[in-house]
Amino acid sequence: LLIRGDCDAALTAWQLRMNKFGYDFQGTGCYYAETRQAVLAVQKANGIKRSGLLGPKTWRAAWHGKAPAG
Repeated sequence: LLIRGDCDAALTAWQLRMNKFGYDFQGTGCYYAETRQAVLAVQKANGIKRSGLLGPKTWRAAWHGKAPAG
């Protein structure tokens, strides 16, 4: 579970995956404003409670769910 301000090597993979949907992450692995926007967009697109937390459901949705709207 990742929240704003966290830095984690695994987050880099999630950020780079979001680039497939039009984001421009450099893959810092740190959860700041742009990451939060992407998390909320993925949650909205996939009917996940919009908490801003990057947990297992949101993580899986990035690869197996619906693409977030730009």
